[in-house]
Amino acid sequence: YQRRVRASTPKRSFAVNFQGKPEEFLGHVQDSTILVASFSAKWCRPCKDIQPELRTLAEKFVPGVSVSEVVAPVIPKGKEGRSNVCFFDVDITANETLAALHDIRCVPTFCVYLNGELFGTVEGASVSRLEVMISEATKEGEGDTVSATTTSAAEPSM
Repeated sequence: YQRRVRASTPKRSFAVNFQGKPEEFLGHVQDSTILVASFSAKWCRPCKDIQPELRTLAEKFVPGVSVSEVVAPVIPKGKEGRSNVCFFDVDITANETLAALHDIRCVPTFCVYLNGELFGTVEGASVSRLEVMISEATKEGEGDTVSATTTSAAEPSM
């Protein structure tokens, strides 16, 4: 009796899997209206556990694109040819220099950039805090006044 093993279809990524020089990453930051960088590691269990929630979050903020159909790098273009919201996955093991430049102390850590500038960070596996930060960045990008924040998953919600 031989057991047949079905080959699984690889899951499509909802984020650009960044593997490059820090200057290239900064170029993407400059070209994007809102860029969400997820600093993670393959060995990080919480990073793996929140992937379905991140996928759902990406579907919410990338209009007109079903994440199940996204093949990286899909970066939607908005005003002036700039990306609206795009998601980057940065493995800290493969991108040690970039992780050091961003002072990544824990994984996952999310950095949200608005118009080429760091808007705020979320340390820890808190997709709800990340969603709030992306929403705030979106509102500020539309002209509303919202201040940048840094949050940690261990902090109480406001």
